[in-house]
Amino acid sequence: MEFNRVFIDNDIISKIYEYLDSRSKVRFTHICSNTYNNYSMLARREILNVINKDYDIFFELIRRYKYTVDELNEIGLIGVKTINIIWGSSLKGYYDLRYLFEIIYKGMDIKNEEIVKNIKDERLLLMIKEIYNCKSFSRYETQVNMNKKPLLTSLHVSFTPQNKDDLFYIERNIVSRFHGSVWFIN
Repeated sequence: MEFNRVFIDNDIISKIYEYLDSRSKVRFTHICSNTYNNYSMLARREILNVINKDYDIFFELIRRYKYTVDELNEIGLIGVKTINIIWGSSLKGYYDLRYLFEIIYKGMDIKNEEIVKNIKDERLLLMIKEIYNCKSFSRYETQVNMNKKPLLTSLHVSFTPQNKDDLFYIERNIVSRFHGSVWFIN
């Protein structure tokens, strides 16, 4: 049996790639070695577009690709500039530290001048240092350490944000990102 091979022009493949969403771009790079070699660097850079916007895709990107310390610092700079507030109750707001936790856990330099200079709230700097000090030999141990720190309430396993129109809650048995209940911001 003979197979007819069809080759698609690289310009067409590039156009297809441009119209994909972030998650599809990551998956697209893993179709074959050709797409990986040509598009993985572009897919890695998608992390800059999803930080503080879509944790699910952000987590997939930071887990799937390796980033240098300089790249992690660049991502961290965007993270501190655009950090979101989430609500633990109708009157109590917390920083959404999930993104910064992932970057710090991967090796961001928390003493980077540019990052420190762009932190507008001294409490956020304290939280970043606290996350760094909680780092341990495993993700699980790091989470246990963070659960002991009142300053990192929004990273605690038991933290549940106030249900608002832009928040939704996902139960423990569906997704387990921090070894417990997890929530995402739309």
